[in-house]
Amino acid sequence: NGYGYFWGMIAGLVASLLVPKAFPEMSIIIAFPLVILPASTAGSFLGCLLTPPDDMEVLKNFYRSVRPWGFWSPVIAEIKAENPEFIENRSFKRDFFNVVVGVFWQMMLILLPVYLVIRDMNGVLLSLVILVVTSIILKYNWYDKLERD
Repeated sequence: NGYGYFWGMIAGLVASLLVPKAFPEMSIIIAFPLVILPASTAGSFLGCLLTPPDDMEVLKNFYRSVRPWGFWSPVIAEIKAENPEFIENRSFKRDFFNVVVGVFWQMMLILLPVYLVIRDMNGVLLSLVILVVTSIILKYNWYDKLERD
């Protein structure tokens, strides 16, 4: 639920503020996977488990509009009880592939101007090529396959 996200963020922020005080010799690069990420994950799980669940109507409306993949069986069952023709999201493989491609696409949006500022033209060219290729992949494998209301 939304509380899990909230408490995960709070736990991560508190951990990131406490680590430099509690472990001054620890590098933040080491502290993130060893302390901050586990604290944030624990906060998320505890927030989900110790707070009331979201209203089923909110969950059904969210699933109908976003159609995420994951552990949505109870929500899908409720939706199908109301509308037996409803088809759940069955495109996990394509969506996951698009997420991976999208991560590279977004990284190139960050790296391209950095390479431009430091005048590394090989980096600019490589970033630009990867950006164009990932844009084409996302155009045909994601954007063109979005459902239109």
